Amino acid sequence: MKIKQLQANLRIGAILGLGLFFLSACETTSINLSPSLDSSGEVDLSDSIAVREVEKLKNSWGGAKLGDPRSYYHYMMALKSDEGYQFEQSTFHYGEAAQHDPKNLFFHQQLTRQALRSGNFDVLEKAVVAGLKHFPQNAELNMRQADVFRMQGKTSLAMDYYEKAYGMEPRLYRAYILHGVLLEGVNRFDEAQKVYQKAVLASPFDPLSAYYLGRVDIKNGNYEEAAKNLEKSVALRPNFIQARDYLAWTLEKLGRLQEALNEYKLILKLDPSNDRIRERVIKMHQRADVFKRKNPEIDLPVSQLLEPLNPNIKMGVVLYDRGDYLRALEEFQWSRSLKESNEVLIILSKIFETLGRVDRAITTFELLRVETQPTVRTLLYLARLYNIDGQDAKATELLEEAVLLDPENDGLYHSLALAYRSMNNYDRAIANMKEAIRLNGKKDSYHFEFGALLERAGNFEDALLSMKRAIELNPMHSNAHNFLGYMYATKGEYLDKALEHLEKALAIQPRNGYFLDSMGWIYYKKGDYPRALSEIKKAMIYTQPDPVLYNHLGDIYYSLKDYIQAQKAWKTSLSLTMAQGEKGEDDGGESPDISELNDKIEKVERLLDKSL
Repeated sequence: MKIKQLQANLRIGAILGLGLFFLSACETTSINLSPSLDSSGEVDLSDSIAVREVEKLKNSWGGAKLGDPRSYYHYMMALKSDEGYQFEQSTFHYGEAAQHDPKNLFFHQQLTRQALRSGNFDVLEKAVVAGLKHFPQNAELNMRQADVFRMQGKTSLAMDYYEKAYGMEPRLYRAYILHGVLLEGVNRFDEAQKVYQKAVLASPFDPLSAYYLGRVDIKNGNYEEAAKNLEKSVALRPNFIQARDYLAWTLEKLGRLQEALNEYKLILKLDPSNDRIRERVIKMHQRADVFKRKNPEIDLPVSQLLEPLNPNIKMGVVLYDRGDYLRALEEFQWSRSLKESNEVLIILSKIFETLGRVDRAITTFELLRVETQPTVRTLLYLARLYNIDGQDAKATELLEEAVLLDPENDGLYHSLALAYRSMNNYDRAIANMKEAIRLNGKKDSYHFEFGALLERAGNFEDALLSMKRAIELNPMHSNAHNFLGYMYATKGEYLDKALEHLEKALAIQPRNGYFLDSMGWIYYKKGDYPRALSEIKKAMIYTQPDPVLYNHLGDIYYSLKDYIQAQKAWKTSLSLTMAQGEKGEDDGGESPDISELNDKIEKVERLLDKSL
């Protein structure tokens, strides 16, 4: 088995109906998306295929006719950007398309969405104004205008536009919720209650509508109604901790103490670190008489119970849980603009990472470092992002900073060792792994990885000792058994003992191709070439094409005097090795030497020439 497979864990790492129509058109039609420039430097599309395509498709966009063919070009470029979640480029192209074809509602809607997802609020504000100029009765654009006014602190205007939005589209429950939140913010609780009631009717299966209605019921002293609405909210979203918290408080207020206690216990199951709820449960158990009272006094007043409204965060979390990452991104961008919480940057970064935008994930998380005191948690997460992005030096720098914050954390030294390993700095990797083992010597994985590092640094004797220690701690450590067996085979010693280790490894993972390769290599070293060939062939069933396995295969065929097959195997090994080098893949120090492969190929060619 190759050492690089043994060290596979030594890297840091984890964690449009219309649009589809046009994408299919792109796949079946040859379209030139690269415009030429005329003498003035302007884009010249007069003789492009795009113009002819526009003539064919000009009535395809919901009946809206196209005025300027440039809108088609920018639309196609926007779709291309959308594929990779390149929100910045997409915003630009939808902006251009809307400018060239201002009567197309779709362009205006997409422009506002992509500007919001990219966090470009300057463009968003202008886009909303331009869109409403042409489509004043569009509910979505009116809601976006309300969002902008809310961000600007223009509460009255925001409420007017939210009301306009759901007046045009009664099912637009988001507009109801945000209107109600603004009414609560100015202490107009009765009006907020009526708006939330409309939200529940508009979207009866939305947990947030029932949650906000129950919340304002508490403020208005309508505890029976509050309990009903909060029960509905947690029924629709069982992990909604805040709703359960309010429900438990309300049940206490109503004297339904056992039900309240049950809710508190459920919260602790969802959030075991919630000290406030834990104290509440302890108090209720200590005051046994409390269950005898009909209307007990609650020592937690409403003013301390109710947390900030933060509607965008709550909507974003619900959408995120549903896997609707783009709409969740929009809500968290609004939350960020309103400075609801710095913690929003964490989930924004996670969404960008999920969408494959590691660059935006990094820049977003870096903002958190600037705005808050660094913690081990944030430094580790950011280090992981830099590692994913291939910036190992930056990841290592952050891990060093984390170690300074928590110098007794063995896991940090372990991560730092792996980071230095990825940079081929084995001295530093070994030093940090030693420190991890000093702090926690009972982890078999530490000893295994330490042994792999020592082997890589050329310290074979200590590497073997470390692997033996890993097996002492965990006799079922199949990788450690394989490592020992392969090392013995490579050195050509203790081959019977090597077989014992491989038999144990394969008993645990019988279909591990690299273990089978190790087994084959041991038989090769023992001179049992037919058995070696059988094991290597089985290994290839369970692995991707690998240069080391083909090199082994060539050596076995050569020993069996099957020179034609040996030549084929070595040539394949050479091709795979060179391909790895071109891709810049880390081979773990185990890829065959190219010059040695060439020598083998030349040697067998001479033998074949002599036989002719």
